[in-house]
Amino acid sequence: MNLTLIIPVFNSREFILETLNSISLIIQECKGGAIIVDDGSSDATIKLIKQFKKEKKISIKIIRLKKNNGAGYAKNYGILLAKTKYVLVCDSDNLYNHTSIKCLYNFLISNKNFDAAHFESGFHFYNHNKKKISSICNWTKLLNNKNFNNIELLLSNKVLLDNFMMSKKSYLNCLGYPTNHGFDTQGLSVNYLLANSKVAIVKDTFYLHRRFKSSISYYQREAAINRMSINTYLTFENLVSYKKDILINFFKNKIFNNKNDLFNLLNLKKNSKKNIIANTFYNWLNSFNNKNYVKCILLSSNLLKLSNFSDLSIYLVFRSFFYLHNGKDKKNDIKSYELLRNFYEQRDYSSLKKKLFVKIKSLFN
Repeated sequence: MNLTLIIPVFNSREFILETLNSISLIIQECKGGAIIVDDGSSDATIKLIKQFKKEKKISIKIIRLKKNNGAGYAKNYGILLAKTKYVLVCDSDNLYNHTSIKCLYNFLISNKNFDAAHFESGFHFYNHNKKKISSICNWTKLLNNKNFNNIELLLSNKVLLDNFMMSKKSYLNCLGYPTNHGFDTQGLSVNYLLANSKVAIVKDTFYLHRRFKSSISYYQREAAINRMSINTYLTFENLVSYKKDILINFFKNKIFNNKNDLFNLLNLKKNSKKNIIANTFYNWLNSFNNKNYVKCILLSSNLLKLSNFSDLSIYLVFRSFFYLHNGKDKKNDIKSYELLRNFYEQRDYSSLKKKLFVKIKSLFN
């Protein structure tokens, strides 16, 4: 098969061998074998992988990054190294079915009008117990037997993609996995479809997603510290430059965990305060597109007060500051997000609120 498997790992000692065993036959059949990108592990992950490679005598290329850069970075790094027509990213704690992966590949070979093939179903299992599984979702049912042919279909069905098999050419035509937040797989969904790539849901295919009873998931950790909506915003913000009303309609209907979040206040009803908040947010988007960052700061500071310091409004303030003083730059996106993280690590919100207001006020005195 003209295919390479990309496997990002980070301190995956506990489950990496189980994952590799589930795809060992596929690796042998792949022209590109597997590329494993170690994102700064400090445990015995690489030692176990080297032993597995030696025992199975299969093609595994191991790349070791000097520091942890995040899953999105590691996935992008691995895909760029691949020299085959197709690539499939496999998470280091998931399990995969040999027949399902073959079905994805055979579909793409037989249907040249599609750029990518996605599993039909995903299932949860806990720790190492594969006897007890529960369904994550069935994409065929969610999409009413349709394929992902455009970004509007993704948003209208309120569903995102998981990792999928795609041509490397189509990957290079999109923005790839985002690296400035943790929702990298979901972010690729948006970036990939924005590039007008077509994704097919291949029937009777599945994968198993591991969960841990003894620890909470990444999403639960983010929700606990009030960052879910920020990650979601960052996932969808590329839509701003594509078609603004799609982004707005999504935010108007999306439900978030944080009851005080700005997104919940964007549901337009016969309430003057909600209308003011929505209009202020839309004006921020317009000003951002026009690179009027001074106005962005004014509008985002208004959002702070109107939405009682919602996490999104705080992020917009940080971002407006960085773009005003340093220009539009990916590094400044990351810096502004890091500032937000620091904000939430500080539990004494009152003093931080005062500092923000003083800083904002000083710009216009």
